[in-house]
Amino acid sequence: MSERSELYTTLKERGFQFHIPYNKLTLEMLREAESFAAAPDAQPPLPETTLPPQPHVPQPDNTPRLTAPEVGAEVAGARLNTIDGDAPLYVEENGREWYQIEVPKPATPKPRARRVLDYINTGIETKTVVDDRYTETFEVPGQKQEAGQIKITLPSWQEGIYKDPGMPFRIHTYAGARGFNLFEVRDYFGGADLVPDTVKTMYVSSVLCYDIVTTVRTITDEYNRRNLAEQ
Repeated sequence: MSERSELYTTLKERGFQFHIPYNKLTLEMLREAESFAAAPDAQPPLPETTLPPQPHVPQPDNTPRLTAPEVGAEVAGARLNTIDGDAPLYVEENGREWYQIEVPKPATPKPRARRVLDYINTGIETKTVVDDRYTETFEVPGQKQEAGQIKITLPSWQEGIYKDPGMPFRIHTYAGARGFNLFEVRDYFGGADLVPDTVKTMYVSSVLCYDIVTTVRTITDEYNRRNLAEQ
């Protein structure tokens, strides 16, 4: 989980009420709220005045973003490794941040995109070591400098990935199925072995995820149990 989402989740669990949508909260604003929470005389909920207005930060021209007309034309795998994993492709008006666009499998075969990787082929050289008892041969990089290419055919479909302001983890979606990101849930609980048995797994297409309902229910029950124990 990113520091931004972790701080937001922690503050919400403490009872703070934000009057600013999640997608408008910057990391600096959340850190300031956390500092306020650590103060001896801090009392929730956090007043709206303690969060300064978000400054306008212009997006660089080279930031890849989708506009609505482009969404339907998305090609599976075309944006792989093209942007930072924490940078959304675009943000909806309701604050939902999309990191990967869902591309359904076509009903009829269609040409697929291909990744082309360029590299320098040095070839190999053979080195031999002779001992009294045996002869051993090694293959090591050679001295050639030839240009080479590797072409990888991409899938014809891909699941969508987005972050909802009301949910603590990224959501994978495909053909109506939805599930929480496997690794973000495991990080939240401290590792795969520490995820409670009440949190169920599921597949979104071919991607292993955690079930949204049982994950949220488990976190809520644990939060309520700790509150009762402190009273």
